[in-house]
Amino acid sequence: MINRISSLFALSLLCSAAAPSHPASAADSGHSLRSELVGTWVLADMHADTWDGDDRNPFGAHPQGRMILDQAGHATVVIVGADRIQFRSADRLTGSAAENQAAVQGSQSFYGTYTVGESDHSLVFHIERSSFANWDGTAQESTITLNADVLTQIKPGPHSSYGVARWQRVRDVEVAQQR
Repeated sequence: MINRISSLFALSLLCSAAAPSHPASAADSGHSLRSELVGTWVLADMHADTWDGDDRNPFGAHPQGRMILDQAGHATVVIVGADRIQFRSADRLTGSAAENQAAVQGSQSFYGTYTVGESDHSLVFHIERSSFANWDGTAQESTITLNADVLTQIKPGPHSSYGVARWQRVRDVEVAQQR
């Protein structure tokens, strides 16, 4: 149950919002906060600070992820835990109960659109489809801080807990080097 709550909380976190560390910076540069968020982001860190004082990572140590926000307002987010188990059968359709549970709790993805609140530094994902079906058709909001190429998302969770995700911007040169 805790793992399921942690996974749900982590996905909630992904649907969080954005705020520059120096709110005037986007305005001073002549760019909107929304335009500053456009691009591809790599998950650098994710954890949940919980009501009982624990600092948990719902996807285990060193999860990996990508968030793509395009100029037209489309969003895609994928997070995958680093410590996934391989299915014994090598066929995702015939996994055991334990293999299927690990696959569901160790990953999260969704796509849809996004809006940015320039004044309140909110980022809202309007989810079309999610690997967690309960999120289909919902709006998920959080608060962000944008400091150069580092985007930090914070989303309140249950029982006075909150989730934190830190994303690093991927530059075109980095993408070309990976090919």
